[in-house]
Amino acid sequence: MYAMKKLLLFLGLLFSVSIYAQRKTINKISMHRTACFGKCPTYSLEINKNGSVTYTSVRFTKFEGMFTKKFPIDKVKNIFLQINLLKLDTCKNEYEQIIADLPGLNFNIDYTNAKKQIVNAHFGPKFLKRLAMNIDKEFSIDSTWKKIK
Repeated sequence: MYAMKKLLLFLGLLFSVSIYAQRKTINKISMHRTACFGKCPTYSLEINKNGSVTYTSVRFTKFEGMFTKKFPIDKVKNIFLQINLLKLDTCKNEYEQIIADLPGLNFNIDYTNAKKQIVNAHFGPKFLKRLAMNIDKEFSIDSTWKKIK
């Protein structure tokens, strides 16, 4: 009986998380890593729901210029699902910059009916930095990307 209650509770929780995750349709996300007073890599990644990803180098990166690559839709859906599960739409629009010398982290999310911007995300909840690390890992630039500019 106890096991059945746990199973029903788990299924209910899974169902509610699934409903929330599908609540907002993401069309595109942009992640920007900004400059510091040193040689921090400065670049942006734009991830579209069709799997196309654009990397734009600003300075201090291994690959300089603008690059594009098509990724499997499942990889993009996984990142978009993380964004919905983390409820980025409920984060503050801007977090106070406590230390001026640190490289910045900003997100822009284009939903079907709304836009969300998060400035100074590195001073926000820790899950924003973990999300950025996941994005960097999943969409890491290498020689297989096509240079477009």
